[in-house]
Amino acid sequence: MRAFIAVSCPPDLRKGLAGVREEVKGSGDMKFVEPDNIHLTVKFLGVIDEGRVDKIVCALDKVKVTPFDASLKGLGVFPGRGSPKVLWAGIDSGCLSFEELHRKVDDALLSLGFQRDDRFTCHYTLARIKHIQDRDAFNLVLDKYAAKGFGSFKVSEMSLMESFLQRDGPVYSEVRRFVF
Repeated sequence: MRAFIAVSCPPDLRKGLAGVREEVKGSGDMKFVEPDNIHLTVKFLGVIDEGRVDKIVCALDKVKVTPFDASLKGLGVFPGRGSPKVLWAGIDSGCLSFEELHRKVDDALLSLGFQRDDRFTCHYTLARIKHIQDRDAFNLVLDKYAAKGFGSFKVSEMSLMESFLQRDGPVYSEVRRFVF
């Protein structure tokens, strides 16, 4: 199974992000993340044997984090505006706590053979970009939302998720929820 550990984007914040989607969709060829699927990836596990799930769950049960406040603010792209591949919403407050969560998950899974991921960044992916046709329009939207706050939320859980790749995009299924 293809698996990852994630913190979902709260439903009320997804609504604000949907407005961004409407503004940028005409500027290029993009595959948008379905609103219900918007999440922050704490750790991507890749394809794992289903027989390992119980050990992964046991390891993640031991991850202790105090619930924390976070907020979404701004838009950006990876790797940069010159050749954007991913459109994202950034984490303003709470990024250090997300980084701590990532480190603790990394530590918990190390003994199970998972490598550390030093490339973690605090963001919610909104779209995968194939090509930007109207760079000026796209950059105007990025500039418009560069400092816009989308709202605050309490992070009090994470989930082990399974991803099924379909022709129309991935379908996610929660395997197990871990409440802090």
